[in-house]
Amino acid sequence: MSDGSEQAPEESPEGNTSVTELRYYYSPFNTTYTFSVDVTDTMNCVILNGSSIVAQEINRSHSWFTNAYATQAWGDADNALRLYLRNNGDVDTFRVMLDSLLVRQLGCRNSYYRIGNETVDLYSLGNIVFGYYSVVVNGFAAHRIADVFQFLEDFRLDYPDDAAQIDLGRNIADSGQNVSAHLVESLVP
Repeated sequence: MSDGSEQAPEESPEGNTSVTELRYYYSPFNTTYTFSVDVTDTMNCVILNGSSIVAQEINRSHSWFTNAYATQAWGDADNALRLYLRNNGDVDTFRVMLDSLLVRQLGCRNSYYRIGNETVDLYSLGNIVFGYYSVVVNGFAAHRIADVFQFLEDFRLDYPDDAAQIDLGRNIADSGQNVSAHLVESLVP
């Protein structure tokens, strides 16, 4: 069973040959993503619509979470965070599948998201979404949870950019606004 389906890359509608539109359906999330990728330097490709991808993923996961929450009696927000953490493997698998897709389709050696005026690694999507859901606990606890998971993964604490991405997710949640690319960009420090 395939985790996703991909379409051949297309030149950007604006005619910019260094920007390619790539559509990818990821079946565990039942979602199609459209990536606008700057391939000027295939050693370092940049997904230019990273803010849109972050907003799309927060809205998708929020919808999934709301549905899951409605069908299970958990009792409190801490249990909701536990559910997110148990299902977080799909986010990491998505990152690996996206990285593989960008190598296979576009020849990208390294890939990044552009979020506002920042260029961040592909791990940032998971960090931001984690931050969004970690708002149910205080900031110190959220960063310690992230440290524990990072340590279990590769025996080190979270990188400083990971902490900033978690904080961005927390700021998005704390804003209380509808999540959009514009909101994400407005909260990037």
